[in-house]
Amino acid sequence: MKRDLKVKDNITVLNIKRRHRSYERQKALWGFIYVLPWLIGFISFFLIPLFTSLHYSLSKVEMSDEVGLNVTFVGLNNYIHAFTVHTSFNRTLVESITNMIVNVPLIVVFSLFIAVILNQKFRARTFARAVFFLPVILASGIIANLESSSLIAAVQAEREGSRFLNILTSFELERMMLEMGVDNTIVAYLTGAVNRIYEIISQSGVQILI
Repeated sequence: MKRDLKVKDNITVLNIKRRHRSYERQKALWGFIYVLPWLIGFISFFLIPLFTSLHYSLSKVEMSDEVGLNVTFVGLNNYIHAFTVHTSFNRTLVESITNMIVNVPLIVVFSLFIAVILNQKFRARTFARAVFFLPVILASGIIANLESSSLIAAVQAEREGSRFLNILTSFELERMMLEMGVDNTIVAYLTGAVNRIYEIISQSGVQILI
């Protein structure tokens, strides 16, 4: 009897383990199916273009009537030419890195501030979230250029219409802060943030949503 009970207990334990393994496999399978679209998109639209761009950067790419795209491996010659011969590459690279260093803290702080506000309970909260995420949808090519042009035109019209509104511009802010004895570095950083406020808002939509 005791042996029979032990055998039954062992069989029960084995069945439980099998069910547990089967459940874990199902979870793993459904998890893989869930992330599969993201993996396909990551490989197709990021990983492959990344390696293709790296391959092109190490090659001389020419268009040919016979073979179409002619790719010849040249090693690091393109990088050497960019850093030592090209007239504007170094300047553009430094400007891009500087803008990234300046913009990233501003975007993070602004996104966190707006996210905390939008996480509070108030009327039309969904509408407010949509408004802050809208620039991400509209920030594409022609629409972004049209919006920027319209914004510049509106600012110029306001400047021409009323001299009193100039106190809100970055120039008046810079003059006021310098007269107060604020350090030039801080003044330049804050006035630059004011000048790029539209760009900061446009690039903060995804961070606010997350």
